[in-house]
Amino acid sequence: MKRYSPGRSCGRWLGYNACFEALARLGVPSTFVRYEGLVRSPRIELERILERAGVPPAGEALSFIRGHEVALRPNHTVAGNPMRFRVGNIRLRMDDEWKSKFPSGHRRLVSFLTQPLLVRYGYGGEGRRDDTGTGAESPSRGWDADGPRASLGVTRYA
Repeated sequence: MKRYSPGRSCGRWLGYNACFEALARLGVPSTFVRYEGLVRSPRIELERILERAGVPPAGEALSFIRGHEVALRPNHTVAGNPMRFRVGNIRLRMDDEWKSKFPSGHRRLVSFLTQPLLVRYGYGGEGRRDDTGTGAESPSRGWDADGPRASLGVTRYA
């Protein structure tokens, strides 16, 4: 898997999120999704996403989720993490390997470069806040930071 330098990763993350911020300001419906919320409560987060998209989460729509495990079928994707090719039952878990393996200088650089959006998305060290993900459509609502790597997990879906 291709890996980017901390500076390039920050640039890509800031660019993607700036585009989604611009789309939201233009009135394009979007939903704020945090990696941490999705991993901790996948069913709740996916129900929230479906409801925001106007799709009632009824019937077997989410039957592939069993607690913190998801049953994945083959998929046709173009780009992304190589794990997108995995199929079968996969346990969702928080990826916090960065806390021990990402050099402290790189963590500080990432935090510095992404600070404006980290704060906007609730990673600014403002103390413990709602971490359920429910009702989190507005980026002004947030949670406390798990660290700079967490910033790379913020995604907005338009």
